[in-house]
Amino acid sequence: MLGLQAKLWGIFLTVFGIVSMGILATWVTDRYPPVETIRIEIDPRPVQPGEQMKVQYDVIRHRVCETLYFQTLIDGAGVRWDLPELRLEVRPTDLGEERRAVAVTIPDKSAVGNAIYRNLRRYYCNPLQRLFNWPIVTASPNVAFHIASR
Repeated sequence: MLGLQAKLWGIFLTVFGIVSMGILATWVTDRYPPVETIRIEIDPRPVQPGEQMKVQYDVIRHRVCETLYFQTLIDGAGVRWDLPELRLEVRPTDLGEERRAVAVTIPDKSAVGNAIYRNLRRYYCNPLQRLFNWPIVTASPNVAFHIASR
């Protein structure tokens, strides 16, 4: 009887190990961006220092992943402004096509002129990416807009 229990435990541990390795391999190779950006547009144009502009994203969301946005603005004088980090709440009902708007405050001391908005997105889609801080990273294209004088 003891031999049978040992065999069953051996089979169980072997199956468990194979399944665990398959899950781990899936997580390691999970590098495909979960969101496809169709369009980014800024409204209204132009905007003044200290005002908020609305950035609208048209995306197709393929998976639900924790999302962090690192936003940057380059003002009319070419000065880079790192804007506050944005954590996006995503629910399973958000899959598919989506339009999302984000309010961005133009720094008070930003220079007037042609400016650029862009962001870097970090997606955490599985426990391995969270554990080792190894997200899927994508960057938006530059979006031009104008900062008007007050």
